[in-house]
Amino acid sequence: HAKNPIAPPRIVEGEPLLIFGVSERYSCHDKSGIPAQWARMVPHIGTIREQKGAVAYGVVYNSDEEGNFEYLC
Repeated sequence: HAKNPIAPPRIVEGEPLLIFGVSERYSCHDKSGIPAQWARMVPHIGTIREQKGAVAYGVVYNSDEEGNFEYLC
């Protein structure tokens, strides 16, 4: 029995999103640059034309078999 169980994932279907941000490629062994990546992105939140609210996302995409991936904030 876990102390803080994680809720099962849920899928929510909605309208497509156009996501703009700062993207970097990371190794599965070193993701330490993600906080600095967010530090570069945060000043732009709320200043991007046609932005809907002050919402921010972290998106993992373009992963490979070695566990490397692109991260967009």
